[in-house]
Amino acid sequence: MKKIILLGSFIAFGLSTQAQLTLGLKGGSALSDWNASSDTSEIDIISKYGRNFAFALEYQVIERLSVRIEPGWSGRGATIHQEGSAWIDGIQYEGYYREEYDINYFDIPLMAQLNLGDGPLRLRFLAGYNFSYATGGEVKEIFNIDPPIAGVSNLENTENLNFEDRDWNTRDNAVIIGGGLNFFFGRHVGLRLDARYFIGQSDLFLDEVREAYNRTWMLNIGLEYRFEFY
Repeated sequence: MKKIILLGSFIAFGLSTQAQLTLGLKGGSALSDWNASSDTSEIDIISKYGRNFAFALEYQVIERLSVRIEPGWSGRGATIHQEGSAWIDGIQYEGYYREEYDINYFDIPLMAQLNLGDGPLRLRFLAGYNFSYATGGEVKEIFNIDPPIAGVSNLENTENLNFEDRDWNTRDNAVIIGGGLNFFFGRHVGLRLDARYFIGQSDLFLDEVREAYNRTWMLNIGLEYRFEFY
């Protein structure tokens, strides 16, 4: 019994001596597209650039393992390109449609982080789950006549994205994998670089006709401050 108590006390002491709390800010770019069903095989889906910004909170439970949460915002979307026709001034023209979706999300990623290295430069590996909610967005619709015809203008329209009218799922959850580097200036201040891949788990559409999932790469840079508890 005494041995168990001593072992428990030793583990608790070890955890307390290693406990660290890190606060920070980060931002960067996002490259996203949609993984669509085979029903949309005739549609070209093109990646779209966006931005992301977040607050970072990390708690190091033991020396090599941390729990990290980063509430923030990101811009994601995609461009859809397909052949079609449109009526302009009573005449039907052939060409192609282009829809550019820009959607704003509030994100809450929760991740486990593996910490490697003890010097100023340290390696991180991440895995976790991201909970997202679409807060707004816009869609730009373009019809280009192909081949162009002199004197006939293309059609173009930009409007706020109405999620209900378009049967859009405002929830977008994803699995996260990634990694990065921390460079410490002294004991407490660190510069962080990391890259992550988000694999969408939520169908973007609520109807049974269309099916698509977000896929996003994010590249971030951040500044962090580490508190130590003994």
